[in-house]
Amino acid sequence: RSLPKLRNSSSRPGRKKIVPLKRSRDNAGWLRGEFDFFEINDLQIAVPSAVAEDVARLQDLNIVTRGIAVATIARNKLVPEHALALSSNLKNDVFPVIDLEKGNALKYLSKEVIEPLDSERGFALVRYNDNNLGFVNRLGNRLNNLYPANWRIRMNIKEP
Repeated sequence: RSLPKLRNSSSRPGRKKIVPLKRSRDNAGWLRGEFDFFEINDLQIAVPSAVAEDVARLQDLNIVTRGIAVATIARNKLVPEHALALSSNLKNDVFPVIDLEKGNALKYLSKEVIEPLDSERGFALVRYNDNNLGFVNRLGNRLNNLYPANWRIRMNIKEP
């Protein structure tokens, strides 16, 4: 009995083509270990080099997630993805760290505005009790909360 033939992924409507990147832009130094980088539309993903060839070969299958979402290209710059903040492969010294107290951590997880602790600019990693929560974009006088909106805490939490 023969297996059914897979259709070409480019002929399927809604399928996104995985394009290998010869060299990642600025994010190659963000991860520990050896990774190959791919791009799906404007999303860059990192796949362990040991399985990168398999991931590229299996793109016709309905894969829910592949690799670590590292960055999205927006306005010609790389914006770090939330999955990168939660990855155990993220290098510790790549992004400045903002350690939050419980109240601000809950505000961050609720996707509320948190006050900037400095006037620096650029992306920073937000942590609570040495646990990465995600990223913020420091704009000098304010912070843009980059926590995924559909993951936010919706209930009203009052700190004791």
